[in-house]
Amino acid sequence: MVQNTGCVYQALISSGCGCLDFEAELRAIQPDIFMVNEGGCTPDER
Repeated sequence: MVQNTGCVYQALISSGCGCLDFEAELRAIQPDIFMVNEGGCTPDER
């Protein structure tokens, strides 16, 4: 749904399933904007 908006070039879902397991993907992709859901926003992730 997010990727179908006109201003979004690419939207991805992390392949991980734990705290901070998306770090390698994040470093490789280097997104302009990074969002997490409310439940995934911990001090460690910030």
